[in-house]
Amino acid sequence: MYAQKRYQTIKSFFALHKIAVTIFVIAVLFLTQCSRDEEILDDTFYHLEIPEHFPYPEIPDDNILTKGKIELGKKLFFDKTLSIDSTIACASCHKPEHGFSDNIAISRGVENRTGFRNASSLTNVAYAPILLRDGGFPTLETQVAVPVQDHNEMDFNMLELSMRLKKDAYYKNEFINVFGTEPEPGIITKALAAF
Repeated sequence: MYAQKRYQTIKSFFALHKIAVTIFVIAVLFLTQCSRDEEILDDTFYHLEIPEHFPYPEIPDDNILTKGKIELGKKLFFDKTLSIDSTIACASCHKPEHGFSDNIAISRGVENRTGFRNASSLTNVAYAPILLRDGGFPTLETQVAVPVQDHNEMDFNMLELSMRLKKDAYYKNEFINVFGTEPEPGIITKALAAF
């Protein structure tokens, strides 16, 4: 009887020990995974370096800057695929060598169409409280669609643009990697605004 009771005690001890070890291993794995996720987030988060006398610009909560968004936005900014006939990119009028503005009085769009305004500089545009000359757009995310859809500029449709980008394996994969979804109009504008 004594031997049987001692056997039950030892068996209970090992059972509890096994449970404790299992809980410990799960906790270590959970904590390790959390720290891995934080490392990934820290690795992709992009912090703007702002001069001391400048305030930090207001970045929308639903478009926090990451390296991936900025790189994807940059690729889109220089890509002529954003125009209906693939001849005009954002950078065709917002030229980096001219402070992201145009060097002609009135910018030209697809089929050499004359627009009705000069492409203004994008330098420090994150600080602009309203965008475009008429001030009708309060955020970069909403403004981005204007030149894409303007008849005299890129003459495309955001929905058709998203369908075009979904057919491009590079863009489809990059949007999934960066945003967790295929290219959609609102996501395309977020990527461009991030750049």
